Amino acid sequence: MVADGVRQSHTKAVQNPNDFVTLYAGSICITHSCDPYKIPEIDSILVSRRGTAIRQDWPDQLPIYPPTTLFLLLPLSLLSYKAATVTWYLISFAIYVSGLCWLCFVSSALKKTPLLLRVATALLGIHFPRMLQCLGFGNPSLIVTGLLLFSVFAEADRRKWTRLVQFVALVLACLLKPPLALPVAVLSLFKERRENRYGWIMAAVLAGIFLVGGLSASIFPGMTHWRQDIGQNLALGESGGMNPSFRGTASNSLLNFANIPGYFTTNVRTIDLLTLTVLTMLLVLYGIALVRLRKHDLWSTRGYSLAVATMAAFTLLPVYHRFCDIGILLLVIPWLIQELSRGLRWKAWFSLCLLGLLYFSWERRIHLDHLSGVQLKLAAPLYFRGDALLVFILACTLLSEMLTYKRFRPTETH
Repeated sequence: MVADGVRQSHTKAVQNPNDFVTLYAGSICITHSCDPYKIPEIDSILVSRRGTAIRQDWPDQLPIYPPTTLFLLLPLSLLSYKAATVTWYLISFAIYVSGLCWLCFVSSALKKTPLLLRVATALLGIHFPRMLQCLGFGNPSLIVTGLLLFSVFAEADRRKWTRLVQFVALVLACLLKPPLALPVAVLSLFKERRENRYGWIMAAVLAGIFLVGGLSASIFPGMTHWRQDIGQNLALGESGGMNPSFRGTASNSLLNFANIPGYFTTNVRTIDLLTLTVLTMLLVLYGIALVRLRKHDLWSTRGYSLAVATMAAFTLLPVYHRFCDIGILLLVIPWLIQELSRGLRWKAWFSLCLLGLLYFSWERRIHLDHLSGVQLKLAAPLYFRGDALLVFILACTLLSEMLTYKRFRPTETH
């Protein structure tokens, strides 16, 4: 089953990885003095590389990634279309699977877990329907997820090369897809309570890399106004499928919180106000819980895993996220398995049910045309916003677990 899913994703990944080709054409544009955020210009580049047999659906594949992503793909811009798609597919699959194997078989996060359970976890992660489809799309989320699975749970020792590799992995993930990787990456830099100085230094280095990347982008002739161009593309996207009130597809393409109030109203200010209010409250509570949790003697084990799990769920709530980003919830697995191994923990079992629903929701079949009355009123929000609801409930469940850590004795501070 896993092998068949990988085989099917390979076919599309080589012929038409529609997420990747936008980035591929954009990276070529950088070295050809054209604007990688202007659709006519990158479409012309793409046609010159792969012909007109396959055409890109630009309203659904708008160029909205930051310049740092395009810079990372510059080496692939030197390759032919087929060579680039094959290379990207192999890199994506290898890094994603390597991240899963690191978490399940190398990292200390699951070292006490029975081998059979770790094997099952790895196979389920590889066979995750959405991740396999996104592998075919060539979406960068797979690489980001794989890098985070490694770097977030890398061993905390004092060997410089280990820390260097960990930090490089974090930087690559953040540069490739900042909204997805940055929150968890920053949290992982402050894992060691006695080394806050190291965390602040690395955070400053990461910020400096982004600053240099943003400033250097303006040097290229076609990217002088890249900020305005991205803003225009985002506005264009928000008028279509990125709009939280859009109801043209099932919920499996929508994950961020704005889609929940967006089902009930089309008023942009109302949606933004509700989203800002809820997320601000959650962020404040998370900050309070995190400060308390880092003082406990369980921080280095269960505490850190719980903080990472909660942040992974929170990451999907603030800004627009489609289903390819859902792989970051694999970071919940270490805490989940640790808690389940300790006996009857209702929040852990409830979280497992939520993750299970998210895993199988891709195959959901709700025939709204067969429903009416109360049934339709209950089923329709679940059909269009089910995944966003599940992610939000999962984030709240994990946050509540963080807040209840007050029952444990904190370590003494010196």
